[in-house]
Amino acid sequence: MPWRQRLLLYLYGTPHIVGSSLAIVGLALYFLGFIKSFWFPIVAGLYVAGVLLTPQSLERHIRLSREATVDEIRRALEHLLKTLKGDVASTVYQHVGSIVSSIRMVLPRLKEAQVADHISYTIREMALTYLPETLENYLRLPRGYIRCATARPPDKSW
Repeated sequence: MPWRQRLLLYLYGTPHIVGSSLAIVGLALYFLGFIKSFWFPIVAGLYVAGVLLTPQSLERHIRLSREATVDEIRRALEHLLKTLKGDVASTVYQHVGSIVSSIRMVLPRLKEAQVADHISYTIREMALTYLPETLENYLRLPRGYIRCATARPPDKSW
């Protein structure tokens, strides 16, 4: 991934935005007279604290560039399963495992020249974007809601 693209991803990322917001708060405190001396280290420290304390998203750890090789996609899927192991209910983990297994079965075909570009694109997007984003949104739900949603309701046949 080119350095310019990495820089843009960082600048638009949540850690940078949180750090910048805290630095602006520090500058406001300086201009309002609450901070008299050492304002620059305080503002820089607020920025660094914002960057370091902002949780990294699951997507950032898993998403690869569009030029990812089949082996990189396979490693990303394995990392995804390892990351989810203790964070989701067993039924959710089994469903994700089934999806990952299906993607793995198709991955070797990406190396073949006869696979159409749109099929290759769809498989890559499923592995690198759709699945990680869906799981990230799922993990953002409140834990109580997740427990209620994954619990099986009693079977009521009418």
